Amino acid sequence: MLFSYTSTQPENPDENSSLVATAHHHTDIPRDFSQILSSVHGLVCYHRKIKNDTVFVIYNPITGQYVTLPILEAHATINYFAIGYDPINKRFKVLCVTSVHHGTGEEFDSQHQVLTFETGRRNLFWRKIQCRRHYYTHRYHKGICIKGVLYYAATSMKPMLGPMIVCFDVRSEKFGFITWKPPSLINYKGKLGSINSNDNDLVLWVLEHGQERKWSKHIYVKPLQWPEFNGIDVNFLVTSKGEAVFCPNHYDPQVPFYLYYYNLEENIVVRVRVEVPESQGSKRVLFHAVPNYLENMKLT
Repeated sequence: MLFSYTSTQPENPDENSSLVATAHHHTDIPRDFSQILSSVHGLVCYHRKIKNDTVFVIYNPITGQYVTLPILEAHATINYFAIGYDPINKRFKVLCVTSVHHGTGEEFDSQHQVLTFETGRRNLFWRKIQCRRHYYTHRYHKGICIKGVLYYAATSMKPMLGPMIVCFDVRSEKFGFITWKPPSLINYKGKLGSINSNDNDLVLWVLEHGQERKWSKHIYVKPLQWPEFNGIDVNFLVTSKGEAVFCPNHYDPQVPFYLYYYNLEENIVVRVRVEVPESQGSKRVLFHAVPNYLENMKLT
């Protein structure tokens, strides 16, 4: 089942800070979802299974409105799927990358399709668009949308090019490419960033603006109060102020749930408890956090 909660972000968190999550209960939404894929500008995209088809749903956690998107053509393998937002024309667009295999070999054709949300339009449809480069997508890499550009990880089919980041301009529907192997992608103060953690350091890469588009590297030595997650799968998030947030991907409603805020400049980690209403007796809950969430009171 799908539960939606929102809470404010602490301004200056300390060990005594706590957040109270507000529940948004909507009884009429499809709840047999498989995985949340992406979120942008107040909307969330997830997929669910209906018989043998994978169906994608765009959902507004605040209002409960949702739109079930048209089913893609049969026999196509879905490699990547995400929702992006064009802040100039104020439009949401969904990008889907699929592949169709030929026979029993490894040859296949990749297709890029876009669906546009338009106010008052009920007949949604997919449009095929062109991409000049062939690549393999990382299916479980959710990507991120920053200032009208959707970024996601991929690997070129040409071995000499290797790992890269695909940059899809939501407004123009054009593709760009950056040679890079990101461990994760984040929005760092309005810039594309990547964050990685090793035994002693936290490494932050930021793609600087300018014609050359160079990466700047920042290394932070972990403070003494660095949390031990003991094998727990954790997401790295970043607030609009540039604070790193460590969020466990799962939690047990029967025990306290915590987020960890890391102030990079002061090199301090603070644990903040999140009071989440009990999820109707669930023993283990998949948790998907969205930093800097912007409430959207309609679904266009």
